[in-house]
Amino acid sequence: MRFGESSLPPTSSAATAHSGLHLRCNAGTLAGMSTKTIGFAVSEEDEPRLERLTQRFGHGNRSAFLREAMHQMEVVDRAGRLAELQAYGVERSAAAGLTHEDAVEVVRRALSRR
Repeated sequence: MRFGESSLPPTSSAATAHSGLHLRCNAGTLAGMSTKTIGFAVSEEDEPRLERLTQRFGHGNRSAFLREAMHQMEVVDRAGRLAELQAYGVERSAAAGLTHEDAVEVVRRALSRR
């Protein structure tokens, strides 16, 4: 497989996302994104894993892989914060004597006003 090609079938949504990743990761660099080289250490045991993941998600480009890894970690972070907010909302609703059905009804009323 050459740089930029996907091993996934072209009709799969994963292949489309994979191609989009390649374009998204490299478009910024090609469009004049300022860059700075930063070194980091990888243990010998982790090097094959890094290479495999770089091939899979960065098309062999470690910078593209790192950008995608950072994006994914931000997604995980947002999901964690959302779960905390949901837990807070459930706790506050319970303290106020409100049920899930009460919340659904409030949402329905708000949406019907649109």
